[in-house]
Amino acid sequence: MYEILDHTADIKIRIQSINLFDFFRDLIFALKDIINYDSNSLNDSKIRNNIKNIKVVLSDFDDYQKIFNFISKFIYYLDAKSILIEDINYIKLKESSWELSLKGLKIDKKKFKGYLKAPTYCDFNFKSQFYLEVIIDV
Repeated sequence: MYEILDHTADIKIRIQSINLFDFFRDLIFALKDIINYDSNSLNDSKIRNNIKNIKVVLSDFDDYQKIFNFISKFIYYLDAKSILIEDINYIKLKESSWELSLKGLKIDKKKFKGYLKAPTYCDFNFKSQFYLEVIIDV
């Protein structure tokens, strides 16, 4: 489950999930909701044939930094590569890292109605592997 919360200058989201897989799925859905991509165009067969499998390894020293860097990677793929991370396939937990297999789509950035700049450390509240509050600079 995710919620978009009011915030004066940016957008604040809260993620509350029952497991790590659902946590990442909810986080992805919340970030997609913020950019408000024209979902009708996602049904286009040309786009659907352009699905990319993306592997992201989060090997930061703590879970807090792993989550922060995942949000940054989501924005990087969107902004620099025009790839919308659409969903998660699986997570492989290793001793010091998390390996995520993601589903991405090559998209037209002109269809965005919103924009993501970066997550902020201000009010970044990561209580457990399944609860997060973060402000996104838009």
